[in-house]
Amino acid sequence: MLSWNLNKKEAVGTVLVAFFCICMLNVVYFYCVPSCMVCVIGYASNKVLRKKIRLANKNIIDFMNDSRRNFDNLILGDTRLALVEDSSKSLYFVHRGRTLFASYLYLIHYFSYLRDDGEGKVYVYSSQSDEDSMYVSIFDIFAYHRVVRMRLNATSQMIDRFPLFFYFKRFRNIHYFIDGRKLSVEDRIIEFCNLRNIKVELIRK
Repeated sequence: MLSWNLNKKEAVGTVLVAFFCICMLNVVYFYCVPSCMVCVIGYASNKVLRKKIRLANKNIIDFMNDSRRNFDNLILGDTRLALVEDSSKSLYFVHRGRTLFASYLYLIHYFSYLRDDGEGKVYVYSSQSDEDSMYVSIFDIFAYHRVVRMRLNATSQMIDRFPLFFYFKRFRNIHYFIDGRKLSVEDRIIEFCNLRNIKVELIRK
């Protein structure tokens, strides 16, 4: 009788252990495996996005190590509208959906690489529906000076390491211009170029 009771307890224990193992396997299968897959996909997607960001800003010039200077043209704006050619005489910063405000920030960063004889020209392509949209995308901020990034609230290391988390975010600061003048971004671009004897053409499509 005692032996039968012991065998019964062992059997119950074995069933409970088996049930626990099955539950653990289910937890691993339904939670851990999908989580691992999401992490792998997220890592790969983040890596691809970082590569696309570098490609979008491939013409960024390192002042200390890059000898390129005296460009004839500076091409800015929406790549869907701009005519992009492989030319060593033109400096391109174009990307799909780039706003006029983002183009303005590229302008103030890179205008000095134009030829300084007054013959350099800036072309800015933007959509008719832009209407001074005061934001920049994740593809833009990596080309800007840290001070500008601070004013756009875009200095977090998370942004640099994991841009995928910020893919849909619009970095904006509607109070970016602190001079109090109610000028459109288009007017500011024209004024900026005129003060520096730079030819400029804005193309709206």
